Amino acid sequence: PTTVNGKVDTRALPTPDITTTGTGRTPNTPTEHTLTHIYRDVLHLDNDTTLTVDDNFFHLGGHSLTATRLIARTNAQFGTALSLRTAFDSPTVAALATAVDSTAGSSPVSSSERIRIADVELPEVIPASYEQQSLWVIDQLGGPKSQYVVPTVLRLTGSLDTTAFTAAVHDVVERHATLRTLLVEHDGEPTQAIVPMDEVPARACVQVSDLRGTDRTQVDDAIASVVRTGFDLAVDLPIRVTVLRVDDTRWAVVIAVHHHAIDDWSTSAMLSALSSAYSARVDNVAPQWSPLSASYAQYAVWQRTVLGDGTDPASELAAHLDYWRSTLADAPDESIITPDRPRRTHPTHEGRDVSFVLDDDVVTGIRSVAEAHGVSMFALVHAATAITASLLGAGTDVVIGSPVGGRTEDGLEDLVGYFVNTLPLRHRMSPTDALSDVMAASHRTVLDGFAHQSAPFEHITRSLNISRVANRTPVFQILLTHIPVSSVNSDVLSLTGITAISTDVDVAELGAAKTDLELDFVDGPEGISGYLTYSTDLFSHNTIDRFVEMLVRVLGTTATRPDTRVSAIDARPALDEELLDLWSTGSDATGLEIPTTGATLDSLIRNQIQATPDAIALVDDTGTALTYAQFDTRIDAMTAVLLDTGVRRGDRVAVILPRSIDLAAALHAVIRLGAAYVPIDPNYPTERVGHIITDATPTTVVTDSAGFATHRTTVSNSVVVIDDPKTRAALDSTTTASIPSPPAPGDTAYVIFTSGTTGRPKGVMVSHAAIVNL
Repeated sequence: PTTVNGKVDTRALPTPDITTTGTGRTPNTPTEHTLTHIYRDVLHLDNDTTLTVDDNFFHLGGHSLTATRLIARTNAQFGTALSLRTAFDSPTVAALATAVDSTAGSSPVSSSERIRIADVELPEVIPASYEQQSLWVIDQLGGPKSQYVVPTVLRLTGSLDTTAFTAAVHDVVERHATLRTLLVEHDGEPTQAIVPMDEVPARACVQVSDLRGTDRTQVDDAIASVVRTGFDLAVDLPIRVTVLRVDDTRWAVVIAVHHHAIDDWSTSAMLSALSSAYSARVDNVAPQWSPLSASYAQYAVWQRTVLGDGTDPASELAAHLDYWRSTLADAPDESIITPDRPRRTHPTHEGRDVSFVLDDDVVTGIRSVAEAHGVSMFALVHAATAITASLLGAGTDVVIGSPVGGRTEDGLEDLVGYFVNTLPLRHRMSPTDALSDVMAASHRTVLDGFAHQSAPFEHITRSLNISRVANRTPVFQILLTHIPVSSVNSDVLSLTGITAISTDVDVAELGAAKTDLELDFVDGPEGISGYLTYSTDLFSHNTIDRFVEMLVRVLGTTATRPDTRVSAIDARPALDEELLDLWSTGSDATGLEIPTTGATLDSLIRNQIQATPDAIALVDDTGTALTYAQFDTRIDAMTAVLLDTGVRRGDRVAVILPRSIDLAAALHAVIRLGAAYVPIDPNYPTERVGHIITDATPTTVVTDSAGFATHRTTVSNSVVVIDDPKTRAALDSTTTASIPSPPAPGDTAYVIFTSGTTGRPKGVMVSHAAIVNL
């Protein structure tokens, strides 16, 4: 099932059909009997489903989030201090019972670990949780305020009682104090300020608008406006509910919550509470709820008490940080595929989505491989993503971030709040490694990371002496989330007399990307699909399409040939393979007659322009296309700009531009003038760019504002900034340049510099004749 935007509707996915595969042994000991009840409750198994002590928790639909609940419930029941890794190492009732019983008579749990969250007394100044503190720090760096808005958009059909609905929202906000909690700075640190309920109505957390008589576009614009409007964390309630009346029986409800007050797990708890509150309010009564086990504020205080001071070697936090410092020592600063554009100093944070669906045979294959190799699907998709990134330029040492649920204590399941921590999981591989080797290593990495998930990400970065900057996520730049369908509550908003349908909100409507690449896998009984959110500051749509194509290829190979070496995977896109096959057959395959005597690159392109003026010459990643005639006009306009700066035949011109139509026009304009272009990747380090410019001695440098901002200290030549308004106006004109002297076959067409891996980069001059002969 999909949403109206074409993404997988996780809330509409069917409940998995669970079948047990154990030996049929029934519980024998008191511990096994108790754990059988816990398994059944955590996995939502009905009494008709046979459960034996040898059935594997993860084969019954369990995953990391439900395993967290399993261990929390087990520890609460038996007074143990088992880690999440125990659930993976001992996934059956029998094995977990042995682990529980083996702790009997061992040293008692420390006093801090025995503290119940519900028993925590709140201080006068309530600290923010570490998870909230992380988002507060990001907010201080600037960027779009909508970056961490969590939107829920629902289309309703029926007779909605807006008065009852508003009262129900207030009921939920009263029950879950995180929804009326501000983050206020106190002595340089964020603290929680809980707004009293009598002030909530005046802060207008619910607004009702009548849009009857408007068209769908205006309704969609109103929804987009709500989800794109950010929050002032110190002033605004972190929840904003807008009810839009579309006609007499149709409504759109937009619930926007800042991430510091909610996570994906608790979105279902919020909607469930809202549903029951509305049912009560339409009957003119207050909702009757059982008290919550604890408050989020108590959790924040408990968290700091249990973890202790990271500078204290005896604290739990210090032990976790020791692990992360050791694991991430000498990790690369960036783990990202080769970008199309240089990283901006001041990013726009704009993003786009690309969806994909795995074929059924691939899904069946990778699930079988995961089970056969004893690894989780989470670890498998992590390995596949790391391999894909490596094949596309990220190197053999790739760090990928992943959110973890964080609800490690019993009684937190129904609490609305932000409990998510992010783990930087490091994958090191060799081209000679088999896919199964990378997968097994990924499984170990994931389990070790889970064992140390209590270390807040902000503390991990501090322990590594990494400061946050506005234009890059520290430690990792790829964020991966694996969403098992059973972790998503299938209940959407359930209102009396109302039919509700969820509507997906893509990142373009939010207008913000959290990191360079964000990959979500939705793993359900009907298959595996997902979507990739990418930063448009860095990547073109074509590059992301290639990433998805390569990821699917890696997963397909894993499904059928897990012993394949990483180096044996063909990293060429399918289109590249076709082109190489075509070019390898020679000129007869194209039907073109290519003159070589006396020809230059410029004469060849002119011949093509004259022969096929209306044929498509270029298409960029935005879909903009130019015919040969239009491309010729663009070359002439660029040639005129370069002539005005003094470029003449025999000169050298450095071109520092990302792949684009402007790049193609600039290179051909330089050639048309009889000059030689010096191509420089805008992603090169500034020092390397400086060496190339010093050695090449170009008379002019052509770049854009991003390239100039990055490399301006190395550029002292005449500079053409291609996206400067005056330059852009000149390029958009139809100016025809009068060329003093066209190039000759013996003239240098371009100067290409070596990689410089064995020293300084060295330039090689290539003539027109050499290229034509090639």
